[in-house]
Amino acid sequence: MDRAILTAEAIEEVKGLQNTPHTELDEMDFGRLEGLDYNDDQVELQWVLQEWSKGNGEARVTGGESAIEVFERANTKFQDLLAGAGPDESLAFVLHGRLIRILMSQWMGLGYEGMSRFAHHNACINYLKWAPEPIVGMGRDDVEQSGEAQHGEVPAGETEPREVQPGVPAQIYDEAFGHFEVVFLNEHTHAIPPENGTPDPARP
Repeated sequence: MDRAILTAEAIEEVKGLQNTPHTELDEMDFGRLEGLDYNDDQVELQWVLQEWSKGNGEARVTGGESAIEVFERANTKFQDLLAGAGPDESLAFVLHGRLIRILMSQWMGLGYEGMSRFAHHNACINYLKWAPEPIVGMGRDDVEQSGEAQHGEVPAGETEPREVQPGVPAQIYDEAFGHFEVVFLNEHTHAIPPENGTPDPARP
């Protein structure tokens, strides 16, 4: 969690925001694979990745958490924080990759097999709008039938098309989660490279 903490502290310093850690938003516990390099044990890692691709949210690494457990603890905290925010308030969450994929796949209605659809890079930004009810003029059925994101559309006031990752719905509404609308995903930031000039090992 060190990278997430350091990133949050940097944002706090630059933007003057309050930084509040929440254990419910910790990265998935990878059990016996914690602390190992990505290539140290491919057998169990590849097995759990394959199970997730089948939609098996109960699959876990030995001694670790399942995707279902991670979603339940993190989503509960998210909903509490979102419900307590003002109508014009923005919240920034600094999270690790697997947690992001678990939350996004469930919020967008893609199931746990949809986790692999969400690309992410260190220090990238995902921007979503949330409301407790469907957007004005659009009921739940309309949102569910809206299908995949339409590429090349230019919303009012914008000069460039918004890019949403292929296979990711632009918006979804679920009574349990509220309404999420994708503004953009995996937007790159100008991150400072590590001192040794090589990227950190990718987390699953």
